Amino acid sequence: MKKKTFLGYLFLVFSSTLFVSCATTPDLKEEETKEISHSFERIGLPEYKVGETWEWRWIRGQEGHSWTNKVVGVKENEIVAVTGKGDKLFLDNQYNILKATNPKGEDVTQNFWWERWFWFKNFPLHVGKKWKQIQKGVFYIEAKRVVQEYEITYEVEGFEEVNTPVGGFNAAKILTTLTTEDKSGKGKVTLKVNMWYSKEVKNYVMGEWEYSPHWVPEWQGVVFKLSKFEPSK
Repeated sequence: MKKKTFLGYLFLVFSSTLFVSCATTPDLKEEETKEISHSFERIGLPEYKVGETWEWRWIRGQEGHSWTNKVVGVKENEIVAVTGKGDKLFLDNQYNILKATNPKGEDVTQNFWWERWFWFKNFPLHVGKKWKQIQKGVFYIEAKRVVQEYEITYEVEGFEEVNTPVGGFNAAKILTTLTTEDKSGKGKVTLKVNMWYSKEVKNYVMGEWEYSPHWVPEWQGVVFKLSKFEPSK
């Protein structure tokens, strides 16, 4: 799952606290997602199985890059997966990354910063569900290096039909918002990412970065989609 990394702009030193309560497409067209009414629906904790494999591909921005996860071990409260690059991911039972190591056994958790920030899940999922976490690390805002805390909030806004190279999915749309203080005195800085989660494949099927003057150019309006899914055999 190691993509074109952001290490030129970003190196994270995590200190987290959890608060609980594809082919290339030039543009994301209106028909790519369609809102549907499922305000009553709830997505419970998935049961992951050895052999399940996902591949995602950038379809706008970062073109040509893809990454994979394959589940290789499942215990009561821990999941182990490997990426296409051979990195090993240690995840909790909600498929949130706790630690990552490379083929040499070295800790490379910082390389998976965006999965830890923007892919963070808290089941069950239903319309109106909200949660948050606090991350502390190095981040670039308007190409300026800052070290401080970031509040990341999540809200299930609704359910939408999402079209991907794998097919269409009824997915929960989760708005992820990163907020921090601008050290120069300009007030709060807010960055937003929309994520779509499908219970059919037990993972995200699409993500879209909203345009913001605070993102560096490489991450302006980028979109990824699920490009392959293999169930357990």
